[in-house]
Amino acid sequence: MESFLRFIPVESTTGETLSEIILNTMASLNINTEKLRGQGYDGTSNMTGKFKGVKTRIMVKFPLAQYTHCSNHALNLVVIASCSLKPIKNTIGTIKTVTNYIRDSTQCF
Repeated sequence: MESFLRFIPVESTTGETLSEIILNTMASLNINTEKLRGQGYDGTSNMTGKFKGVKTRIMVKFPLAQYTHCSNHALNLVVIASCSLKPIKNTIGTIKTVTNYIRDSTQCF
């Protein structure tokens, strides 16, 4: 299960700082980290780095907290890659043109 907890301002985005903030926040919310079984982030090195990333630092303390690439971020990457394909780009352009035509048509009002 994935749940939004809160927004937390950070001054540093190193793996060490972020992992400490994550674990401290979970502790302050009385979340039992011994039951932590998963973690999901984007693929940046500070989050997924093999030696100093957040996922590695958390897995050292909680080996059962396996990392999975964030599905929302993965979907975003697929959409970006798809939009660069000519047939999709043409379709999006056509939809945009039709939408603008209908929106700007004086007969619609």
